Amino acid sequence: KKLGSKLSLDRFHMTGAMPIDDMPKVYCDADIFVFPSVSEVHPMVAIEAAASGLPLIVAKDPAYKGVVIDNKNGYVLPLDKEIFAKTVVKLLKNPALMKKFSKNSPKIVEKNFGSDLLINKLIAFYDQTIREYQRKSSSKHSNSYSPTLPL
Repeated sequence: KKLGSKLSLDRFHMTGAMPIDDMPKVYCDADIFVFPSVSEVHPMVAIEAAASGLPLIVAKDPAYKGVVIDNKNGYVLPLDKEIFAKTVVKLLKNPALMKKFSKNSPKIVEKNFGSDLLINKLIAFYDQTIREYQRKSSSKHSNSYSPTLPL
């Protein structure tokens, strides 16, 4: 917060945790999505923000691969509060760049996380898992001793 006022960000809000039902309104009211977390397993909030058409500024973390493409829909930065703050100010002072990033964000999310793509990946994963299970099951049965009784 100190850094926000130091950099003259008059509309700077650190929300903390928000109720999930409020998130569509939050994304709609936001100008930029800034997320300096490096502990994300699945970056759902970043995907939601990008799908909402926000430019994103995130910390360099493998979790954001495919969500934020540097200089296309936002910035991927080292985890440094000064660099983050300066980048936020730089982006806020460049409405044309914000507009470009905002336009690109939903396209990037649809390309990399669209429902058809995810459904196909999930089906492929299940198919592979079933085949692997069947392979292991058949090799167990073929290698096991099964006595036959004389008739």
